Amino acid sequence: MYVLKASLGGSDWWSVGKYKEVRGRHAPDTFTPSGADIHENNQKLDFGTFYASKTFRDVPKRRAVLFGWVDYGCPGT
Repeated sequence: MYVLKASLGGSDWWSVGKYKEVRGRHAPDTFTPSGADIHENNQKLDFGTFYASKTFRDVPKRRAVLFGWVDYGCPGT
């Protein structure tokens, strides 16, 4: 299983599914969602004060890491 994270309209969305690499210069890879599709509006990743999320692979620990920014408003700043 893979997680697809995509940006659309200023927001980030996610979907779980199967990824298939297609060999060949002119053939696109495919992602098939196993549950809800990414455009069904119930899998939004950025909302409220959490925004601009980014991901990276932590190869030594065999994990993906997601982080983002939070606008929490510090008093006195």
